[in-house]
Amino acid sequence: MFSTYLMKFSTDVLLIAPAVMGTLLAASRLWDAVSDPVVGYLSDNTKSSVGRRRVWLYAAAIPMGMGMVMMWSPPLSFSGWLLVLWMGIALFAYETASTAFYVPHGALGVELTPNYHERTRLFGYTHMISAIGL
Repeated sequence: MFSTYLMKFSTDVLLIAPAVMGTLLAASRLWDAVSDPVVGYLSDNTKSSVGRRRVWLYAAAIPMGMGMVMMWSPPLSFSGWLLVLWMGIALFAYETASTAFYVPHGALGVELTPNYHERTRLFGYTHMISAIGL
């Protein structure tokens, strides 16, 4: 859903060519395919006083918000290739920070409780609240 709204905004409001925006979105998915396992590995091997997952959640929260703001509010003076460059940087910044947040978050449930049903309930609430937010 996010990509749909971003594509609509980028093509209709920012006037970025659909093929260019599609290429940026496809490249961000490829980057995601590489970065997810890397962040998973790093998260598994992190040692921190707040736990190996929480440090990632804390570190990714602000960059994720900054990437989101960058995507939806580019400088008004930008156009053409400069706007495409801005959108590419913003998209990759958001996707990287999002990976750094959601991959450890997904692994957090196993560390919170060994009980399958408790984990299901915890993540059920998380997904329900997330869906309401959309």
